[in-house]
Amino acid sequence: MQLTRSFLYYKPPTTEENINAWEKLMSIQIPEQYRTFLLQSNGADGSAEWGFTFTNSAGEKTSDGLFWLYGIEELTGAIKEIKEDEIGGYRPGYHLDELLPIGQNYCHSSITMIGYKGDDYGKIILLDYAGYTDSTGDLMKIYLADSFEDFLQMFYKIPGYDE
Repeated sequence: MQLTRSFLYYKPPTTEENINAWEKLMSIQIPEQYRTFLLQSNGADGSAEWGFTFTNSAGEKTSDGLFWLYGIEELTGAIKEIKEDEIGGYRPGYHLDELLPIGQNYCHSSITMIGYKGDDYGKIILLDYAGYTDSTGDLMKIYLADSFEDFLQMFYKIPGYDE
């Protein structure tokens, strides 16, 4: 995977040892494309001037931005935050049995996840805290991309921001 997208400010890479230790501790295997990303850049900071467009769970076209992608150390905190229900005021543990949080937008109103098992393995999914829920009360999954690489290609510079 080539990290060439200019909207991300990359960080120094992590190591296989760090990833393996995290996976053992958490009993989660990080999907291969995100693992490769972490070995090249242990997380990344985004910019409010870059966004992506998607269809939300109400069927409306909307856009969002990505403020950061989590590094290996930040993944644990993100999972803990969701479990403790500190984001959005919803029931704890949304989809954590199958999805791993990998990033968040700049106003903390949505979280970007990657599937780590089952039918959603490797897919990028948005959980939007705008209140869209399914029949069980869980936040609805908004499918963004079939892979992490495809997700990175979705971003565009928002008109009106200076170069």
